[in-house]
Amino acid sequence: MPHVSRGERRFIEEGVRQNVRYDGRAVLDLRHLIVQNGVIEFCNGSTLVERVHTSAKVLVGVKVEAVDLRDESEGSELFDVTIDCTSVEAGEEDPSQRRFRDFSRRLEALVEEQ
Repeated sequence: MPHVSRGERRFIEEGVRQNVRYDGRAVLDLRHLIVQNGVIEFCNGSTLVERVHTSAKVLVGVKVEAVDLRDESEGSELFDVTIDCTSVEAGEEDPSQRRFRDFSRRLEALVEEQ
């Protein structure tokens, strides 16, 4: 858990009491999103999510490949699923990019468990 100074904590608590965030939104106001599906032609599923009034964009692609059933043996998998989440603006060493890579790996692991 990140360390929060007394000043930061007071700032956050006062904002909650006054129902205002640092960017002027009310505590329960959400940012608007634009979601576009099917943006990557060679994926079985893909989505671009963009936060309105910011440059934040996330691109997610899902690729599923079926295994040849003639080669099926005991315990073999029938599908290979690859999931990639990428922050469009983030560089390779950007902390948000690492979070997206970790999220992609967790999604892939969940799909493989099914």
